[in-house]
Amino acid sequence: MSVDARTYTGEQKRLEEAVARARTAKTEADERVRTAQREAQRAGAALKQAVAALEAHDEARPGIQVTDHAVVRYLERVGQMDMDAVRKHILPGGAEAALMALPGAKSYRVAAGHRLILRGRSVVTVTTDGTEAD
Repeated sequence: MSVDARTYTGEQKRLEEAVARARTAKTEADERVRTAQREAQRAGAALKQAVAALEAHDEARPGIQVTDHAVVRYLERVGQMDMDAVRKHILPGGAEAALMALPGAKSYRVAAGHRLILRGRSVVTVTTDGTEAD
């Protein structure tokens, strides 16, 4: 056997081994995909069931509910309430300045019994003494 034939045979063997490894990797990846698809189907079925239960629960509730969002829009658009004035009442200038000096604060007492709950730089709710943040 010549040197060239041995080199060719060695290269062929190396390439055949690479093909075998790639086939094995693809087979394993295909199985992981099938497993993920089965899990996705189960999760989809669970989601569908949970949505149906939530809708049934909502339908069982007596009457029509008015959301807080609808109340705010009513006050703003129909009642013509000045929402910027409400915001200034919730967060007076002095409180805003104090909060800007306290980065990372989670809450801030504005007045006796009146506390702002923050998430980042946003006031997300207001509590009074004895109430939990919602």
